[in-house]
Amino acid sequence: MCGSGFVRIGLVVLAVASLFCGVLAAPAQAARLRKYVALGDSFAAGPGIPRELNEKCERSSRNYAQVLAEGRLALTDVTCKGATTDALFHRQKAGVAAQLDSLAADTELVTLTVGGNDIGFGGILRTCVFASFLRGCKRIFTANGKDRIEAKIAATAPKIDKALERIRAKAPHAVIVVVGYLRLLPDTANCGKSIAVEPEDIPYLAAKERSLNTMLARRAAAFGALSVDPFEPSTGHDACRSRTTRWTEPMRDPSGAIAMHPNARGMHEVARLIYTALAG
Repeated sequence: MCGSGFVRIGLVVLAVASLFCGVLAAPAQAARLRKYVALGDSFAAGPGIPRELNEKCERSSRNYAQVLAEGRLALTDVTCKGATTDALFHRQKAGVAAQLDSLAADTELVTLTVGGNDIGFGGILRTCVFASFLRGCKRIFTANGKDRIEAKIAATAPKIDKALERIRAKAPHAVIVVVGYLRLLPDTANCGKSIAVEPEDIPYLAAKERSLNTMLARRAAAFGALSVDPFEPSTGHDACRSRTTRWTEPMRDPSGAIAMHPNARGMHEVARLIYTALAG
């Protein structure tokens, strides 16, 4: 069993390698082992990154799954802006089926980015913007000695477990990769005016994103799936950086993607990290 697993992973890696190395051509036998399904939310879908492939889900032709596949993997990309773990099991909106419906017994590779909407990270950011007039949001989320964001992260962990169990049931031979979230904010309060929250809230929010990614990595490890955590690799490329440096876009004057989401450069880097994880 282990031997066949290593062969399967190896074939997938070889199929992808030509994208990043420009030298290796995918072997002929990889054609029958190249079925890839991408699941997840907006950090996987890539809203605002041209060219848009799906209006309802704001899915980009340059998200990390599209970059990873690049015509070499048979990709079914069902990532969708706004998706929670519930969208894996149930229809997210009219015309958007449950994402797990895209899996089959012959699926060979699955990537999953989900959890950010379960903890309501978008709403958290909006609260912090409004709270900037009230001396910040950390004190709101940590009132009475309990960190409400950490509680939401903990409550999301069993949902990730359930999702991974269902993925394995529907795609029993697939290589599963749980992909975390690119860094949005630095660990310091020095962020200029591109982020409309109190400076003191910036390291707090960065710590919460790191905590979310840590939870996802731990659930992947407990399940035996691969894990890609792009948070530390994207240090120095957060939304506070220049247009030529950042991998995620700021709240004010985003360029090439929607605010507080990955841009094309960030998606390419996540694809590279996934490839490295598969190769390892």
